[in-house]
Amino acid sequence: MLNSDLMDTIFDGLQAELLGFVEYGSKGDPTQSLSMLVAIENQSESCEGSDQEFAINVLEFLGNRLEKMFERFLVSLSSKPSSPVSNFSLVSFLTSVSYRKNN
Repeated sequence: MLNSDLMDTIFDGLQAELLGFVEYGSKGDPTQSLSMLVAIENQSESCEGSDQEFAINVLEFLGNRLEKMFERFLVSLSSKPSSPVSNFSLVSFLTSVSYRKNN
């Protein structure tokens, strides 16, 4: 059995459990999906060039799901009549995430 197959067998339900955390974490505030995406990207970068194939695959899966969740949030925002408060809070949120990632 290959190492990745063994990891898949041992941690069979991990991906589903983590996906549940991700969905729960962004249910109340969809902008949290962007924060989680940044955290996953940071962890993915730390795994690059290593033999952590299983972790990389799980992080990639979660990152793809979070991107889709955030895209759906943006589409839902664009379909609603714009409100200065919601637009301001989204812009300030994106600015703070960008600032945190660069520092």
